[in-house]
Amino acid sequence: MSPDLKQQKVRRKHKKQACMFAVDRKCEHVTQLLWSKLQELFESKCLRSAEDQSAAGLDVRMGHSLLCMTGLLFLGTLFYVNAEVPNKPTVILEPSWPQIYSSETVTVRCEGSQSVFVWRDGTLIRPSTSEYRISRATESDSGGYSCCTIADLKCSDIITLTVSYKPKAKLRADNTAVPVGGSVTLTCSVNPSSSSGWKYYWYRDEKSSEALTTQDAVFHSNGQISVSQEGLYRCRGGRGNPVYYTEDSQSVRIGKTVTASNRPVVTLYPNWSEIYRGETITVRCEIHGGDTEWDYEWETNSRIKAPNQNEYRIRSASSSNSGNYRCKGRMKSSQHKTTEWSDSVTLTVSDSK
Repeated sequence: MSPDLKQQKVRRKHKKQACMFAVDRKCEHVTQLLWSKLQELFESKCLRSAEDQSAAGLDVRMGHSLLCMTGLLFLGTLFYVNAEVPNKPTVILEPSWPQIYSSETVTVRCEGSQSVFVWRDGTLIRPSTSEYRISRATESDSGGYSCCTIADLKCSDIITLTVSYKPKAKLRADNTAVPVGGSVTLTCSVNPSSSSGWKYYWYRDEKSSEALTTQDAVFHSNGQISVSQEGLYRCRGGRGNPVYYTEDSQSVRIGKTVTASNRPVVTLYPNWSEIYRGETITVRCEIHGGDTEWDYEWETNSRIKAPNQNEYRIRSASSSNSGNYRCKGRMKSSQHKTTEWSDSVTLTVSDSK
């Protein structure tokens, strides 16, 4: 081949490459222009229409949804030619508590892409946004939430939001009477135990709306306090900002233990070392000192429970009456005032002599 022919071939090749480059540049420009115009059209006609129908309380009709999805796929195809494919978005709940209750505030947030919309159980609920705020959650807000990019329909994994009824706090006392010189421990909790983020508020007497402070009680770990004053106690849980409160717990009355001189004593009559089946025996609770009238309360691990009287007469003893017995007194004139528990006395009934 002559040098002239070689030069002509090289010039034609360069010209062809330049032409192809120009076409690519023009195609890229046209694609970007189409993308911009179609995106504006999609957002103005499709997304705003969806917002209007949602605000009016109507479902997006099937035909309208198909048209929007067709436009969305076409936009994604055009954009994919000249744009780098974005990463899959991520959906999170704020706050990230495992349990959300009615009237709490929760936000569904999309991360990883700016052009996204939010779905719940396959239904478009918030177009062209990266955040969906639920100010007062209801059970109807429960469901599986995901975020999808507008460009290429890349969707996040689904995160489940569960909204339950407003919970009620539960109050438990380790004793219902404050021992002499001591205190009673109160424990407040919110069920289910999997719920988290709670701070507990304590109240004494039904009409009091002011929470207890360190001047009224000793605060231990979150959910426990010790009190030394008698009264009617209740609690509730709160979390979030603004604070969301549970319903109040049931009230527990804490009484005052009377002086140690009134501590009862349990005695057995007859006080024999061994009692046999069929014999008669009396278990008696005695409180010495003063003219106070008492109601009596027994505690025993025997299979037959003792009545709430000062003595328990067993006419024909059996092994079912064997066990430990202790008692305490409660003032008839002031039922929230009690004695301490007596020491335990063991009754053993043998089946044979």
